[in-house]
Amino acid sequence: MAQRAADSGKVPRICLDDGTHVECSGGDADACAGCERPPDLHISLWSRDNGYPALVRLARDLAAEAPPASCRPVNEPSVAARLADSAGHQHPDLLLLYDDLACLPDFPPWQLQNAEVFQIGSAARSLGDAMLCALASYAKIERRWGK
Repeated sequence: MAQRAADSGKVPRICLDDGTHVECSGGDADACAGCERPPDLHISLWSRDNGYPALVRLARDLAAEAPPASCRPVNEPSVAARLADSAGHQHPDLLLLYDDLACLPDFPPWQLQNAEVFQIGSAARSLGDAMLCALASYAKIERRWGK
């Protein structure tokens, strides 16, 4: 993606998102939100707090907001929208798992449904080289969504 932007004469824009703050290359901190051109690469930093603990927080919030003696239905779209708002992350295309154990229960399954997972051991010498390797591997993947 960044190569296409470079080939067209544009400077590739990279956005880094930790769920509370967005930083973009070549601009100010809020440049990603109001920009006419989407970033060429959007990087989100997740932790184990974005998985099961997020579900627990959501359940507590929904229970606290429900009026007494009311049985307002809770459906999948409303919960999914609430989870997206609470985490602040987009659905990833690529997940770089920086851990020795390939264990995903701590990550939000509702956002990993179509993600390619690339594991980087915590003993990796260079995180930058490992990320470039993962991006090169991902660039070769052909995704078929079916009908």
